[in-house]
Parts: sequence; C-alpha cells; structure tokens
Amino acid sequence: MDPNAQRTVVVMNQPTSAQKVHQGLNEWSTGLCDCFADCQVCLCGYFFYACTLCRISSAMRENACAPLCCPGGLLALRTKLRVEHDIRGGVCNDACVLQFCGVCAVCQMEREMKMAGRM
Repeated sequence: MDPNAQRTVVVMNQPTSAQKVHQGLNEWSTGLCDCFADCQVCLCGYFFYACTLCRISSAMRENACAPLCCPGGLLALRTKLRVEHDIRGGVCNDACVLQFCGVCAVCQMEREMKMAGRM
C-alpha cells in the first residue's frame, strides 16, 4: 500500500442529539436577595462590583477580566458556577437574573463560593 495514498473514512453511525442535559440537583445555598446572609459580601459587591467580579473569576480559574470585558462573560461564569456546584437552573434564568438583578446575582455567586470553601 502506498503511504501517500488518501484514505476514505465512512461514518456508519451518526452521533445522537439525545445526550444527557445537566439538570442540577441542588438549590443555591442562599437566595438572590439574602444580603444579610453575608453583609460583607453584599457591601463589597455593591461598592466594588468590578473587584468582586475579578475575584470570583480568578477563584474559578478564569481570566479575571473576562466577566467585565467579554460580552456574555458574566453569564458564562454564572453558568459554569451553577454546573460545577450542581445547582438547578438554566442559561435563560441566569441571563434574566444577571440582567435585572446583576449585583444581587454576583453577591449570590460569591456567597456560594465562600460556602463551598473556594474563596
């Protein structure tokens, strides 16, 4: 057989689209508006929003500037946190929460990470 000859590959079985969708088993450890669960997180999130985002992103081993500079970066970060911690929800819910309650959502993310010992 000639080593320079081209080989043809035939796919016999196509991948299925019925792969398991991550549903999540847990709830967030604190509610969206549970500011008094950790007042320090709430105050830092409100007054130092950008620093809080960078701190969360770094703790998740992502680029610290991604949630601030990349469109959709914060959404991707929240979704990643939810999936890693097996929290119930979806991307659409994440997007709505971030759009209408951004500071509260970021504070909820930091509280979740603190309770998991990641911060």
